[in-house]
Amino acid sequence: MLWVLNLSDGKHSLLEIAERSQIPFALLAAAAETLVSHDVVAELDQGETA
Repeated sequence: MLWVLNLSDGKHSLLEIAERSQIPFALLAAAAETLVSHDVVAELDQGETA
């Protein structure tokens, strides 16, 4: 979850975060969904930047 929070700047994708952190994509996606559901981060549309 901390990796997602740290790199959720609109410039890094979940795939990039997974590659950098060496954490399975599915685990990061679940963490991101939890953060979105609690309004900690917002999901961007594909191609949208922060």
